[in-house]
Amino acid sequence: LGCLLPLHALLGSEGLWPELFNVLMVFAFLSSVLMTQACESPAFLFSQRGDEDKARKSLSRLRGDSVDIEWEIEQLKAVNSQSGATEAVKITDFFTQKRLRQPFILAMLVSSSQAVAGICALDSYSSPIFTAVLSPSAVQANPDLPNYFVALSGLTQLGANVAVLPLVERCGRKALMLVGLGGGAACTIAISVLLS
Repeated sequence: LGCLLPLHALLGSEGLWPELFNVLMVFAFLSSVLMTQACESPAFLFSQRGDEDKARKSLSRLRGDSVDIEWEIEQLKAVNSQSGATEAVKITDFFTQKRLRQPFILAMLVSSSQAVAGICALDSYSSPIFTAVLSPSAVQANPDLPNYFVALSGLTQLGANVAVLPLVERCGRKALMLVGLGGGAACTIAISVLLS
């Protein structure tokens, strides 16, 4: 929606940008209001808060009243008894405790890999990139053409995210990260060679 509404044919014109801003503001407000109605994670309620009743209510709300949730409650109890009492973690613990350091570094690498993969550049500079790539006559005939490609790029990202969800469960996150980063590196090298 955020990719489609700013198109010139919809709300992206000079006269309609205040309405575009208002529509996006309404969606942000509705999201904030609706998030207050979202149920808390049953695992968080059970393990961190120690509130089995609220965890049961949350599970019933997530699964539906007709589903038996007892086996999930038993799993939460087993996990909680195995992990023992969890103490609060401070930011400095990520650097000083070995058991936290490796997951912290891994999380930082995974999050930074998205930035260096080029998706941030595509999101930030996609309109000028598409303007430069398209023929000048096509852009002159339809000045909004690069914005259509920006919207198409956003829809492609959304579709790819939805399509890859079943793959994550089948192949595993590590394998998919390695394949994605390797493919991104290969494409970056190819683009660098072709543009030089």
